[in-house]
Amino acid sequence: MKKVNVPEFSTTSYYKYYLYCLSMKKQATSKVGTLKQIEKVIGCSSKTLYRFMKDCREIGLMSYNEEDCSYYMVNKDLKLMNKLMPLSGIYRLYKDKTIVYVGKSTNIPTRILTHKSGKNKKDFDSYDYCCLDSESDINLYEVYYICKLKPLMNKESKNLDDLSVELPEIEFESIKNI
Repeated sequence: MKKVNVPEFSTTSYYKYYLYCLSMKKQATSKVGTLKQIEKVIGCSSKTLYRFMKDCREIGLMSYNEEDCSYYMVNKDLKLMNKLMPLSGIYRLYKDKTIVYVGKSTNIPTRILTHKSGKNKKDFDSYDYCCLDSESDINLYEVYYICKLKPLMNKESKNLDDLSVELPEIEFESIKNI
C-alpha cells in the first residue's frame, strides 16, 4: 500500500480523503486493508482508527472480513462518507418549535445523538446547527446564545440580566427533525 500524501488536515480529514481515493477505484468492492496497513498509510493511533472503521461499518460504508482481518469498502456513496466528517460549531435543540438547549461540539451529529440517550438525555424533537471555524468563536457564540435565548435546559451561563453587547447573527442550517 502506498503512503497517501495530503496537506495538513485533521485526522478525520485524512480518513475521508483516503476513503475518497478508494471510492475512485473501478471495482465494486475495494479492499481497504487491515487496521495495521491503514494505520501506516494514515499515521494515527489504532484506537482512533478502530473507532472510525467501526463507524464506517455501522453506516454501511465498510464490511469486515474475519478470514483475512481486512476491511472492504462496499458502498462508494460519497454522501455516506460525509456522515463521518465531524461538524464543529454550536447547535440548538427544539421542543415544539421552541429552543430548549444551546450547546457546542467538535462533532455535532454525534453530540446530538448523545442527547437522545444516556444520563444527559434531553427532551427535544428537532435541532439546527452552525459550523464555526475557530474554538474561540464556538465558545463565544455558545455563551452568547445561552445568555440571549435563556433556554430552559441550559444550566450554566444563564445570567438573569440582559446582554449589553450584540454579536453579528450567524446562519444556522435548516431545522432537522429527529
